[in-house]
Order: sequence, then structure tokens, then C-alpha cells
Amino acid sequence: MPGKFAAGSPARRIFVSSNCLAGGRDLSVALERLAAAGVFEVELSGGHGFADPDALLARLQAWRGRGMAFTVHNYFPPPREDFVLNIASFDPAVRAQNLRLMGQAIDFARELQAPFYGVHAGYLADARESRGQFHFQAVGPNGAEACQRRAVDTVLEVLRERGDRLPPGGLLVENLFPPSTGPNHSLCTTPGELISFFEAVAKEGGNLGLLLDLAHLDLACRRYGRDSDAALEQLLEVFGERLRAVHLSGHDGLEDVHRPLRADDWQLRAAGRIARSRGAAPGPCFTLECRWVDEPTVLAQRELLRRALDEAEDAGDGHAAR
Repeated sequence: MPGKFAAGSPARRIFVSSNCLAGGRDLSVALERLAAAGVFEVELSGGHGFADPDALLARLQAWRGRGMAFTVHNYFPPPREDFVLNIASFDPAVRAQNLRLMGQAIDFARELQAPFYGVHAGYLADARESRGQFHFQAVGPNGAEACQRRAVDTVLEVLRERGDRLPPGGLLVENLFPPSTGPNHSLCTTPGELISFFEAVAKEGGNLGLLLDLAHLDLACRRYGRDSDAALEQLLEVFGERLRAVHLSGHDGLEDVHRPLRADDWQLRAAGRIARSRGAAPGPCFTLECRWVDEPTVLAQRELLRRALDEAEDAGDGHAAR
């Protein structure tokens, strides 16, 4: 089934986050360690120290010459001054930082021949980051509807200004998740919110792809008392081949803690369902986002996902039953 937002997508590959290794804040060291372990498909993500953009791009081009392939995600390349990327921000200074970083990320993706650039859907309030956790300001007078409109406007501006520089798979927006307790600060935590966001972009001619984070989806469903399988089926039905990338990482049932996946993790079966939904068509890029692990764990996680995808495709169509 082509899906409501049907379009082309890059072929399926298994990538690993550049931020996965314990002690891997130095990107050059992290890439050396991953390459030594035989990992040559890497998602460039946040969590690394600032480096001169021209020098950084030259080093990454050298890695491409050694056979490494990249995707570019959200907060990359790292800016000189840290901030939380929030495409729904009403703060003019934060918005300027957003647009500058996103433009630079798109340029990196294009130069590195990455298939796409993916960005988080945005938040109802700005935040600061400390030790991997976001600490949000109080939600201001702008509600969810206004914040979604602000995020949509940011996406449309980027598409207008950078459309001719986008990589082949274009710009992707990633679903987010609510916390286990307290108020939700995130946009696009449910299928309905995602569909509304994409419809608003499409209504004004924007071409946007979906980056589906399965941990985020499962956490949101648990928080809202919904069925994760049904939510996944709804997204597959609506987005079709516009689902261009998938993130996986283990959670604790409450928060997005980026643990290694268990062998019986729902996300592995969900990934298989996604792969089966494409039939003979190219599937999305799959990326493992566990953090603070060692090289053997990275390789074991990659093999776990590869086996789940292969077994799912061999088994034919079906559902990602728990």
C-alpha cells in the first residue's frame, strides 16, 4: 500500500549512533573505535565537543574515503555554544540558532552524501541540557497548537531556503515522547499529532519525511494507555514510503534511557513489521541509538537487529505482536 504521503526512500541499512560508545565524546576517537570494530555506517549525532566546521567536514570526508557512510541527525555539527534545538521556539535568539544549525546540518548531509537530515519535532517550551537530560522552562502562553504552527513554519522556512541543498531523502521530522510523570513538553508524541503536523506542512507544499523512533512511540503508548501495535499500523498506513528512517534503543518502561535492546524487545518485532510492509520496495534506514556501551555490545546489538529484520522478511507479512 503506497500510503497517504507516498514518496521515495533510501535503501535499508543498519546505522549506529556516533554517541553510542562509553567515553566517545571525542568524535574522531569514536569513529576510530567504531571502524576498528567493523562499524562503517554511522549516524552523526549530538553529544560531541565543538570542532571547527570546515576541519570537521574535511575529517568526515576522509572517513568517507575509507568507506564510512553517514546520516546526520538533529544536533550536528555541534555548535560552539550549547543550546537545545527547538524548532517550535518563540524566542528569536533560539530560533536564529535553530535555523543556523539546521542549515549547517543540511550542508553537511549534502557534502557527505548522507541520505537525509533528521530533526526532533520540537517542544512547548525551551530547555537547557544537563548530563543528557532536558530541563524545561515553564510553558508559556503559547499552547500546543501554536507551538506546532511555529514548528511547521520553521520546517517550511528551511525547505524554502535550503530545498535545493537537501540530500536525496530530504528533511525528516522525528516523533517525540511524554515523560512518565508531570506535564508533557513535546510535540508529535502520538500518531494523530504526527499526522496533523505533516498535513500542515504538505498543505503548503512542503516535502517532509518521517523518522520514527520506536522507543518514543512505545513510551508514548504506555503513557497514554494505547496499543503500540495499533499505533505502528496507523503510521504505516498513513506514511507508507515517507517513513524513511527508524531509531531503536532500549527503554525502562518509563523513560528514554537508551539502553541496549533485549532479545524479546517489542521494537525488534516492530522493525520487522516495518521491513515486511515494504515488500520488494527499499526500506528505511535503521539506526541503533543505545548509549554508553562498549564495542562488543554495539556489534551484538547490530546482529540482533539484523537477525530480526532477516527473520521478519523471511516470514512474510504479519504484525509486530508483543
